[in-house]
Amino acid sequence: MKLIQIMAASAAAAALAGGAHAQTLDDAEAEVWSFIDSAWQDHAQANTWYELVHEDGFGWGSSDYPMGRDRATMERYSEALGGEGEILFMELSPVNIALAGDTAIAHYYSSVVATDHAGERSTDVQQCADTLVRTDGEWLFLGWGCRTVSDD
Repeated sequence: MKLIQIMAASAAAAALAGGAHAQTLDDAEAEVWSFIDSAWQDHAQANTWYELVHEDGFGWGSSDYPMGRDRATMERYSEALGGEGEILFMELSPVNIALAGDTAIAHYYSSVVATDHAGERSTDVQQCADTLVRTDGEWLFLGWGCRTVSDD
């Protein structure tokens, strides 16, 4: 059953991305995508996103927290609640990355199968748009917004 849910989540993400063809990434775009992918791998489970947010960063959350958050609010939230469940499966799929100097905008899909604090499993597929800025040679999130396109 678990395998079927994971396969269904992957199929949903692939179907949603069907109309938006992923671009072939050049070296600069691949660097941005590597940062985003690593950010999800390293910070999604522990909910420590604030560590990668520019001091002036602000973004919209998801249906779980629809109010916008700045870095300080994200840090307070993380300290109070931390990671609230366990990520069982995660897949990211880039759609487009645009760069202008030290600023990048990345559009992509995320598909996450996770359990919440009560052990209930859910699948969440989102469309995300992140604005990043390179500061002192490091990429940081400056703005972001994700919207749920499928959940169970």
